[in-house]
Amino acid sequence: MHPMMKRHEVQVLHRAAHSQREVAALTGVSMRTVRHIDSESEVASVDDEAERAKRAIGRPSKAEPLRDFIVKVLSEGSRSSSCGGHAWRGIRVARARCIPCARHRRSWG
Repeated sequence: MHPMMKRHEVQVLHRAAHSQREVAALTGVSMRTVRHIDSESEVASVDDEAERAKRAIGRPSKAEPLRDFIVKVLSEGSRSSSCGGHAWRGIRVARARCIPCARHRRSWG
């Protein structure tokens, strides 16, 4: 994902009659990206988040549909089910890790 300033730079160089190959070399992006940015509308704002939402730039998150479920599970704190489930700890998805419950731990004795 390229920031709006980089997109603006590509558009300005293209308007200044540089070839796509020159624009790619000067900006450090691929020629495919240059072609893609050239087909977009002109950059009007440098606010990345607002502009991406308005122009539908980028891929939607694959985890977004599961966000509410994940937040609910993590906000419950530590829990384990009687049927041999796992205990979830942590409040952030990035730091969450599954800890096997006592029933599933190996006995090394």
